[in-house]
Amino acid sequence: MDSFSDRLRNAREKRGMSQEALATRAGVSQSTISALELDPTRKPRDLLKLAKVLMVSPDWLQSGKGPREPAVRGEKLYVAAESLDELAERLLDLGPEEVGRLMALLLRKQAERR
Repeated sequence: MDSFSDRLRNAREKRGMSQEALATRAGVSQSTISALELDPTRKPRDLLKLAKVLMVSPDWLQSGKGPREPAVRGEKLYVAAESLDELAERLLDLGPEEVGRLMALLLRKQAERR
């Protein structure tokens, strides 16, 4: 994979995501994703968001250098999903202890906002 465009398309396809799904999760338009995949000279403004959603290293995505996978500090990467229903299913698969941790976290965050 020689260009940013190639790496972006490859990472998106490896995650099984459409351009629209990637755009939605990264907070950009589908036309932005399309343009980035078609124009190898175009520089991404939202590199960090794209790398996070695709679960790849920003350095690798931008330059092709370094490891493809991001460095994980402390904990493993958490689950990702296309919808709330899918997220709920994936979290339930992690077991009741993890569901309890998530519920406690959500309640704590909600209380902090008040």
